[in-house]
Amino acid sequence: MSIESEVKRLLSLRESVVASAVALAPYAEWVDEATRDVQSILGQSARISVVLGLLELVRESLGTLEQVVVQASTAIATAASHHGGPAATGPAAGTRQELAPTAQASDDDGLRRATFGHSDSTNYKKTFFAAHPDLKGKVWVHHAVEQQAMERFPEAGLTSEEIHSLENLRGIPTGETNNRIHLSAIRKEWNKFYRANKNKKVTKEKLLDWATSVDEKHGTEFRPPVR
Repeated sequence: MSIESEVKRLLSLRESVVASAVALAPYAEWVDEATRDVQSILGQSARISVVLGLLELVRESLGTLEQVVVQASTAIATAASHHGGPAATGPAAGTRQELAPTAQASDDDGLRRATFGHSDSTNYKKTFFAAHPDLKGKVWVHHAVEQQAMERFPEAGLTSEEIHSLENLRGIPTGETNNRIHLSAIRKEWNKFYRANKNKKVTKEKLLDWATSVDEKHGTEFRPPVR
């Protein structure tokens, strides 16, 4: 088998792995929805802690699986590049549009901080693409403060109107950037936050501060950029 054909097979395999990572996203959303349903139906039932605990295990397993799949994608891309294929980099230069930053609050230190707005719709994708129609089909819509924060930290008083507001939404380019940033780096950041604050009372401001720190690290790659 020629080196060229080996490279093609590796790249084809990598595309399949990337597609698998993307396919995991709906399952994570399902866990969030199932958690909300369980809380609504069981309320203060003695069995709720068992069910929520199992759903949390599913959520954590999905997060780990996403990370491993992304690592496999990167390893395959590296192997392909060693065989003379394209280097394992992000999107090709020139493919990122320079768009106006998403509106954010600014403090005296000049740092644009993550903030909430208000949305009457829970269809956050529709909200985002109504504001940025040129990005439809080009980005995954991510919540700066994640949806699951509502269930994890009810004491923070988060509302769906805030969570799904335009100010709390970020566009992450599909493909390699989404795999590297959305499914890996940001996932690790929020998992770290959840572990550090397990069984602690978390305020809305603390969640926004963490979202701001994530924006600081990755905001230049969002579309529109927030840094």
